[in-house]
Parts: sequence; C-alpha cells; structure tokens
Amino acid sequence: MGVATNSESIPSLTKPRGILIASAIHVLADRRSDDRSGPPLGHPGQGHVPGPITFSSSQKTGEFERVSLSSGVWGGSPESASSNTTERGTTAMPASASLALQSAVVAALTANAALTTATGGTARVFDDVPPKTPYPYLSLGQTIERDWSTGTDDGREHTLTLHVWSRMSGRKQVHDIAALVRATLHQSALTLDGHRLINLRHEFTEARREPDNETYRALVRFRAVTEPV
Repeated sequence: MGVATNSESIPSLTKPRGILIASAIHVLADRRSDDRSGPPLGHPGQGHVPGPITFSSSQKTGEFERVSLSSGVWGGSPESASSNTTERGTTAMPASASLALQSAVVAALTANAALTTATGGTARVFDDVPPKTPYPYLSLGQTIERDWSTGTDDGREHTLTLHVWSRMSGRKQVHDIAALVRATLHQSALTLDGHRLINLRHEFTEARREPDNETYRALVRFRAVTEPV
C-alpha cells in the first residue's frame, strides 16, 4: 500500500547555495554572540572559533573570502585595533576634520606656558575630566561640524566650545584663563592632521556661576573652517 507524502511538510535536503551560505553565517554569528559572555576568542580552553565571513566580489559564483578583523576587537594588542585587514590589503579611514581640529587646539593650549601656570603649573586640558581633578582646569565642550563645500572645493565649518572651571571666589580667574585661551587660539595657524586650517576665530566668552554657588565657569566659543589636504 503506497504511503502518501506531502512534499511541503518534508524539509528539502538540497538548498540553493546562497541559502546554505546564509545559514552558515547565521550559525557563526550565534556562536560569536554566545562567546562574548566568556573569555576572548582564542583564549586557552575555549577552542578555535572561525573568523567572520563576508562575500567577495565573486559572490555570484559562490566563492567567499575570510576577513581577519584586528585582534583588538576580541582581545589582543590595541595597536592593531585601528583598521580591518583583508587578504587584499588595508583600507585607511579618512581623518576626521573635527577630531583633527580638537587635537591641534589641545596641543596649542598645553604648549602655552602662561596658561600652564594659570592652571596650577600643569597643563590641565581635558576631553574626559578625570575624577578629583583640582581646579582650575579646562575641558572640551560641544563641537559642531557642518558642510562648507563650494562647487569645486570640499570644506567644513566648525563650532568649538571650551569650558574654564574654577572654585576661586568670583569670576576673575575664569576670565583671566579665558583671555589666555583666546590669545592662544584666535587667528592662530594650527597644523591639523589630514586637513588645512583656513581660519580660526574667537566668537564670544561667557562667564557664569554654577548652581552649587561655589563653581565658576567660562564658555569660550570659536569658529573654524577647514579643508582636506
């Protein structure tokens, strides 16, 4: 007696190559997700886990290449975490104009002897202020980057704010330090990594007392225009 079968209820043993590869990628992704809660990949006792897989330009023929991510992503030397390397070479990321400007500004401020003296004898200019940092000090505030390109040239407009913090009674100290910041940066010719500084101008300084009634802060705002080298 023949047995009736429903072809739709029985999984197919043969799948298109694209589906098989997609399934393999899904399995590898699940294994990586599980491993993140334990030791880094390659840690003794964990066994070897294959690296991520990505399709190459020849994906239409079913071929694929293995990408070797920098070991710093999953544990390893942080020096190697700056780029993704494939068998076909390394692609460098373009330098951020905003970050290049901030780095140049911090370098100029920390190199100013008068400003160093005003902040207690050490150059205290921070992006992320360490805990229990003594007053006075400077911190990087809000930065805004806008497209400033013309029909033929690429460019960026920047708004950069610096904060001066003090616990000295009254606003005199924050005003004095803000004046040194302005003298250091206004219309200065800073050297930027991967970009050229067209101009850098001071826009305004505002001093205020904070809600704790003990801390004073000055906001020093600058506008800059850069273009890629």
